[in-house]
Amino acid sequence: MASYDDIPLRLWLTDGRDTLTVGGPGDDMWHVAGSTGLLGAPRSVRWSEGAADGGKWLGTRAKTRPILLKLAIHGTLARQRETIERLRAICLSEDFAIKAGRKGGRPDRWLPVVYESGLEGAYSADAANTALTAIDLAMTSPTPWWVGEERSISWLMPTSNTAFLTRLSSLPVGAGSATRSQTITIGGERPAPVCVAVSGPATRIGIACDGMSLTVSDLGGGEQIAVVYDWRDGSWSVADQSGADAYARLDAGSRMPVLDPGDNTVTIVMEGTTGGSSGVRLRWNELTEGVR
Repeated sequence: MASYDDIPLRLWLTDGRDTLTVGGPGDDMWHVAGSTGLLGAPRSVRWSEGAADGGKWLGTRAKTRPILLKLAIHGTLARQRETIERLRAICLSEDFAIKAGRKGGRPDRWLPVVYESGLEGAYSADAANTALTAIDLAMTSPTPWWVGEERSISWLMPTSNTAFLTRLSSLPVGAGSATRSQTITIGGERPAPVCVAVSGPATRIGIACDGMSLTVSDLGGGEQIAVVYDWRDGSWSVADQSGADAYARLDAGSRMPVLDPGDNTVTIVMEGTTGGSSGVRLRWNELTEGVR
């Protein structure tokens, strides 16, 4: 598809072990006309149909995103074999992702993907009789949304009996406790899962926004709890500083935070803390349907 030609792509391992560039001459692989799946996610549409003509639309859900990349690998036979071996290692890894560049120096976007077929390729030649390997690489992304730049915000309990930031010094603060509200602006087009990390000591650290709240109690000195969203399967995990499961450390009724696009007011409550040690960090990514 011609409209893909100006989207620089990389087939990428999220742990940074290897990257293959998809572009033109001089790159690891070339785009070939016919690729699909990068510009929009498929929908599942629900209808209610009665005795009358037509039906009533009940809603739409975005589904997993199938992607077909039509690629050509050029170069000497030895180089083609090397590129195919690298491609195979990337595709069969659990860390496989597609990263797309954007114009104007804007941050890249990426999609976690799972390989389905196409690695066998076909040895061929182009119109100039140059040898190449043609590959139709089929994969599926579990999320329909491109994942954008990560953003974060942190709060550290101050060493003195003041508010988190000087501009909030009018807030009431007791010994070892503080409350602050912060407006967080979520970019993109879709609600964003928010990962949370808290560090003790604290008798209670709570995060609340728009009726959702997450609370961790009785954190010891040096103890950390991380609530993390996994883009590959849409699951949440809760672990302590050793990596052990820590779901039981969340207070009853805690809900994983997901914030809508636009401005969100988040309230942080910290009690029984120690200045310079106790803190909270929130991080999230903007989500979009298109890559541009």
